[in-house]
Amino acid sequence: MKIKKSIMLQIFFTILSIFLLVFVVQFIFFGKYVTSLYSNFLLRDIRAEFQSAVEQFSNSKNENANSVLSTYAVSYDAPVLAFTEDYSVIGQGLFNYLSILTVRVPEVGISRILISGLNELRNINLNDLLTIEAVRVGESNYFEPYSIRSTNKIYLYRQTERTTSTKTITATSNWYTENEASLLNDRARIIYDLMKDCLINRKDIKTYLAAITKEPFTDKRGTSYYIISESRSINGVVTYFVTIRPIVVSKSEVRYFSNYFYTVYCILGILLIAAVFILSRKLSAPIVRLSNVTSKLASKDFSVRANVNLDNEVGQLSESINVMADNLQAAMEELQQSAEIAKVNEKRMKLLLADLAHEFKTPLGIISLYSEVIENRMFEKEPAYYFGIIEHEIENLTQMIDETIQLSKLEAGYWEYKPATFYISDLIEGALSRFSEKIMRENFTLKVDLLDAMVFADGRRIEQVLTNLISNALKYSSEKKIIEVSVTRENENVKVRICNDGYISEQDINHIWERYYRASEKTTARLPSEGIGLEIVKHILIMHNSNFEVRQEDDMVCFYFTIPLVDV
Repeated sequence: MKIKKSIMLQIFFTILSIFLLVFVVQFIFFGKYVTSLYSNFLLRDIRAEFQSAVEQFSNSKNENANSVLSTYAVSYDAPVLAFTEDYSVIGQGLFNYLSILTVRVPEVGISRILISGLNELRNINLNDLLTIEAVRVGESNYFEPYSIRSTNKIYLYRQTERTTSTKTITATSNWYTENEASLLNDRARIIYDLMKDCLINRKDIKTYLAAITKEPFTDKRGTSYYIISESRSINGVVTYFVTIRPIVVSKSEVRYFSNYFYTVYCILGILLIAAVFILSRKLSAPIVRLSNVTSKLASKDFSVRANVNLDNEVGQLSESINVMADNLQAAMEELQQSAEIAKVNEKRMKLLLADLAHEFKTPLGIISLYSEVIENRMFEKEPAYYFGIIEHEIENLTQMIDETIQLSKLEAGYWEYKPATFYISDLIEGALSRFSEKIMRENFTLKVDLLDAMVFADGRRIEQVLTNLISNALKYSSEKKIIEVSVTRENENVKVRICNDGYISEQDINHIWERYYRASEKTTARLPSEGIGLEIVKHILIMHNSNFEVRQEDDMVCFYFTIPLVDV
């Protein structure tokens, strides 16, 4: 036995599986890279602090600007190098934390030689006359030395290719300033070593800073530093700020951060399951309602309707189900009506077969009888008389067969509708001429009142209507044998009226156009509706959008139909 699964549970577990998969992947990812995440969080805060200091420097007056960077350097053990886009170094800032040999040069003035990290220079004889080869660091009074020597001793010599900007100076007096080892001093030296190539050789600042700030820098001790740079436009001049900050993540910090991270994930996991459950119920509710509606429709309860008012595919499905329910209900009602009509038609068919058997039997019997008379030459009258009777009965049989074929074509839609203009009086006179011999022979009184009007219709079909109605009037008239044919104008139509003396009940009027309807016994006139002639007439007139009816007027049974006029 197949177990029925709840769609709500299917949606719940499907969404939950997807969410949990994403959740677990994120959990593993963050667990693996928690140290990197923590470092990124620290770096974000460090950048924000540096940006704040730079912003304060930009908004400060000249006398207070340098103090902003000094305060930042002391607060975070992070000296700052500031210089403009034309390589002019701003203030002493970074250089205050470097060891410097200050010399006096005749006709030049004071120059400062950066000698941090050169331990052998501690033993320099400051009273010696020094010759120094150096290159200027940016647009400043600071120089990076290539060689320092006295008359008796070489203190510094670097095998570095000299540039055109290298200068040789002779110092007459000197003094030496050495800063003790500290975080500020060490970090100032790191910044200077990183930036001196850019300042001395005037490299493109943006490209250079982008290269050195891309990855963290690790010193000889294994400490990782992030080089951080900012730029501001101050008084129309772009100024660059460079500092370094270490990112040190201890195990205790990682453990705390991980515990915090896992706690948050557990809370989010619980909220996720609750949210998925609520979401699955919300998504499945309209589908469950639609399922209940379709189940009732399957059990032939077409009164139910789907009330899911959503602006999506489920709402469209609800509307489609309602349309389907309406169509099914209409189809069931139509089938029930068809079943009832089929029962009625079955009864009519039985009557038809009985009528056909009776009607065919009579003319066939007459034909057989008179054929035998002719064959045996048992003439009481002239042979032409008997041939006339046989010919008449054959015509009756032919008419019955022809009417049946014509009605079948009408119902199947095989008849073509070919409208044209013609005079209605010509068509009626032509139809009456076919019955002139019968009218004279059987002493009918014919009253004709025609209107010479041009109409637009299928003349062949209207002629068939006239022939059928006139034939019925002659055939079913009572003893008075009065036939009336008239044409009158009615708005934009002509109304044709064909009457014969007789009587028809109200009940028979309501059913006279029905095929094989048998008139009540109270009807004094025999009605043509026992056959299919009026059924053919009805179809032709409907094809012409004609207004047609039958009335009882005093002692006359009258048929009416309209045809549109043509303006001439």
